[in-house]
Amino acid sequence: MPDILVVGEDHALLKTRAAVLGLTGATVRSCPSPELPEKLAHPVDLVVLCHTLAGHKADDAAELIRRFMPRAHILFVNNYSGRTVYKSRNFDDTCSSEPGKLLVAARTLLKTPA
Repeated sequence: MPDILVVGEDHALLKTRAAVLGLTGATVRSCPSPELPEKLAHPVDLVVLCHTLAGHKADDAAELIRRFMPRAHILFVNNYSGRTVYKSRNFDDTCSSEPGKLLVAARTLLKTPA
């Protein structure tokens, strides 16, 4: 069973994203960004970075993840439907915050069936 870590600044959004991602069948944990370094001790298959980690904060988090979990996929969730607001070479993919699109992107990166 895959493991997913959701990282962001807004506790309500973290809870919502974790609930949606739970539909993939994965074990889902979430944490506010200040707790990310301690969470990196437990490898995961996918890290989902919420748009609340604006710009460079998301990129910095992705670099840290790559350093400690080079095999983990990184998905950045934009706040705007259908439009990529922020991209980084450290992200494997970006998607809108719509639940259906988030599920498709997560399943694609995890290579799990719909």
